[in-house]
Amino acid sequence: MDWTFFCLIIISGVLVFFGILIFRNTIIPLGPLFIGTSFVSILFSLGLWIFLRNNLSTISILFSGFVIGGGLFYFSFLYINKIFPLSTSKSFTYKVQEKGSLAKGSRGNCNNPYVVIYINGIEKQLIFTCDLKNKSENSQKVVLEIYDGFFGYPFISKKELI
Repeated sequence: MDWTFFCLIIISGVLVFFGILIFRNTIIPLGPLFIGTSFVSILFSLGLWIFLRNNLSTISILFSGFVIGGGLFYFSFLYINKIFPLSTSKSFTYKVQEKGSLAKGSRGNCNNPYVVIYINGIEKQLIFTCDLKNKSENSQKVVLEIYDGFFGYPFISKKELI
């Protein structure tokens, strides 16, 4: 039982990492994603408590429920929205509101540049590769290829600084 939970927690953590990469290109307000993830986490924790309350402590059940249930929902929601488009992609041009670069980190060798734009009232930070650092500093606009995902949330399939 302990080994199973450990594996599920590790898998969920890895999936959350990949979910974050998908989130970076998904135009979604945080509210619906937070509410959905919280709701599934609570339901998963309740299910674990009903079936495993004699085998696990309450803290273990809550932790496992939130990490496993929330992590799986977070990744699944974003992944399904991404891989099942409801429309073909369209090109849009947006004005760059802010520019900067991410922290390099202890093992990194570059600071990834980013630009901030507003899409449908949502602030979105677009991260680019290090080889575009000079271009990002001089760009005033960004061209995005966007399609509507399965749940109706737009997904950025391509981004280009101009």
